[in-house]
Amino acid sequence: MQIVKGVFSALCTAIALALVASGFVCVANGHRHVFYLIDIFTLPILSVAVIAILAFAAIRQVRAAALGAVAVLLLGIAMAPQVFPHQAAPDPGAQPIRMVWANLYVLNPEPQKILPWIETKKPDIVAFVEINRDARADLIDKLKVTYPYMVVHYDMLIASRWPLAHAQPRPAGFALVTLTVKTPQGPLNLAVTHLTRPWPFTEPGDQPRQFARLEDSLKPLPPSRFVLAGDFNTTPSAAQLRDFAKSLDIHAAPALTGTWRADLPGLMRVTIDNILASSDLNLSKREVGPDDGSDHRPVYVEIRPVKP
Repeated sequence: MQIVKGVFSALCTAIALALVASGFVCVANGHRHVFYLIDIFTLPILSVAVIAILAFAAIRQVRAAALGAVAVLLLGIAMAPQVFPHQAAPDPGAQPIRMVWANLYVLNPEPQKILPWIETKKPDIVAFVEINRDARADLIDKLKVTYPYMVVHYDMLIASRWPLAHAQPRPAGFALVTLTVKTPQGPLNLAVTHLTRPWPFTEPGDQPRQFARLEDSLKPLPPSRFVLAGDFNTTPSAAQLRDFAKSLDIHAAPALTGTWRADLPGLMRVTIDNILASSDLNLSKREVGPDDGSDHRPVYVEIRPVKP
């Protein structure tokens, strides 16, 4: 019996040590593909670590619980830039521009399921990727009632209450469309993108190369009143998106709950769908929407100019 208890205690300690090691990896923000993949899953690992602490405490595994607390601290530090991004305070008198972004999943036969949530949130701009080809026409017809201005490019759609100008699909080797939204507050420079997945789903260099091409494509655009929405297949706390945002002086909307996979609880999902903005804009009231048949959840954000 004593041997069994010893083995069980050692197993709990090993699990806790693995969580601590993951915490160090996530804090380090390494670019090596194995560590980078772990970094992308910081939020789910943090959630598992919290559950593990409670379990260890309940079964009186004090050493494992203490190590679990260390892991939670490290993972919390790694998550902090994603939950509390550096951005200036919004102008309290400014009217928000409301935006919804979603990856509707190309195999989802009923992307129209997102429409009731859109009617509830009443965004001014919606942007989608991976619209099912067979359902695309019906979705466009239903959206046109509220959003008469549209840009459609392959499986991408940007729809707005306000006129759109300078729409340009950019041949960067991945999905990217840039345009200007003529809002009542002035022009908003908008880019919508969809990047490839990280290793091991693709070659280790594929996603970094796409980030480099995306940066080259966006640098000539006006740097002010700029918004970028996309499925980046990585998170604001991980190295690739963090470095990319820093290079362009943009920041992601504060994000706690994730978007993928849609069928998981919010704190177990990964925050790969993001809206980012230039430093003269504030992003607030981010909300993750309901399960609409996609493997991603949609995202709502309010955009305001910063306080003068």
